[in-house]
Formats: sequence, structure tokens, C-alpha cells
Amino acid sequence: MVEPEQEAVLPKKQRNLMSTAFLTIKDNDLKTGYEISQRVFYSKYLPIINIVLILMSLYIEYKFGQTSSQVIHAYTSVINVVTIVSFLIILLLNRCHFIATWFICPVMTSYAFYYMSWARADELNTSAVFTLVIGTMTVMLICVQFSECWLISTAAYMPCLGFYMWKTGKEMVGKENNELVARLLFCSLLYAIIAYKVEMNNKRIFINAKLADANSNAFYKVFGETVTDGFAVIRDGKIDYANAGLM
Repeated sequence: MVEPEQEAVLPKKQRNLMSTAFLTIKDNDLKTGYEISQRVFYSKYLPIINIVLILMSLYIEYKFGQTSSQVIHAYTSVINVVTIVSFLIILLLNRCHFIATWFICPVMTSYAFYYMSWARADELNTSAVFTLVIGTMTVMLICVQFSECWLISTAAYMPCLGFYMWKTGKEMVGKENNELVARLLFCSLLYAIIAYKVEMNNKRIFINAKLADANSNAFYKVFGETVTDGFAVIRDGKIDYANAGLM
């Protein structure tokens, strides 16, 4: 992750490679390289996520079938099937276009909030508090790890959080909280800031790495041509550059 003091010393040319609001990479080559790297990353981990979701859904189906009403159990079955199918579709679309990865974070966030919202509290409301803490940490982890478009991630987070806050307030105090909108906007703003910073730093790290490689390769070509002896640069077990003296 890029530290704040490092951001301040970045060349102005590098800062202008991304748009301010939508964080779109302006350079076509860098944009294509970033999209390919993310598609490769998700092509490896989406199958694992799908397997985990299937196993977890089977377990939840068993537990909810024993402890929940038929209505909640039916809803849960539908949610589990829709989530698994959604990830299978995203996995297939990821092979064609990077845009499919934008919906990984929203789908996982909605899935997490469903189980947060239907958790039942005991007389002391300790279950609701524990569920809130665990659910909040889970949603933040999903945001940090899988958010690829901060606007879409925030748009999915707001209604889920709003429903959870409304339902929890109604169960605990018997009426809708008058400050629900203000609290929802505040929490959504914090989430949007986190999602924005995560996406910006991920893209900035990728851009800086590619620019550093380009600058290094340019230096190697100039330096290597002036050296009569064999000269090579090896990185990660691969030859990045070799001058004519080594051929």
C-alpha cells in the first residue's frame, strides 16, 4: 500500500494517469495491463470462493432447516442459489471482460448482510451485537480485498446497511429510528472513502510498478550498449534484458 508521504512526492505526470472521481486509468496500455492482471487474479480465486460458498450454503441449509421457520428457510435457499449462480456467471464473464469483477464485492456484501439481517437476538441482545461486529469486519474485509469499482460497491452497501439498521432498530426499540438517514449517510460516507482509497492505491501501485519497469528497461538499454562485456538483468528467474555482448 502506498504511504501518504510517498503519495506527495509522486511526479505530477504519474498523478494525472488516473481520473480523480472514477479512478479510470487514462493510459490505454496501463489500463489494459491492469485489467489483465486483475482478471488473472480472479480467475484463480473465484473458483475457490465458489467452492467455499457451496460448502457454506449446504451447512447453512442444514442448520436453518432445523432452527428457522419455513419462510426464512425458503428465502435462505433462494439467496444461496442466486449467490452461487451469480458467482458462476461472474467467473465466466471474467474470461471476456474486466467489468465482471466490479460486481464481486457487491454480491458478497449483499450475501453477508442477508445473514446479518436475519440473525435473531436473545433477551440481552448480545447475539445482535456479536453479529454486528463480525458482520462489519467481514464487510470491510470484502471491500478491501475485492472492491474494484468504489461507486458500485458503495451503491450496494447503502441499501443493505439501511435495511439492517432499520430492522435492528425496529426489533430493539419497537419503532424506526428517527436518525436512521443521518447515520446511514455517515456510515456510507466512511465506506465510500475506504473503497475509494483501496481502489486508488491498488491502481497506483500497479502504475508505479509498470513505470519503474519501463524506466529500468530504458536505463538498461542505454547502459548495456555502452558496455562491451556481457551484461544481463535477471528478475524472478527470468532474463529481463541482455546486451549484445552476452549474445
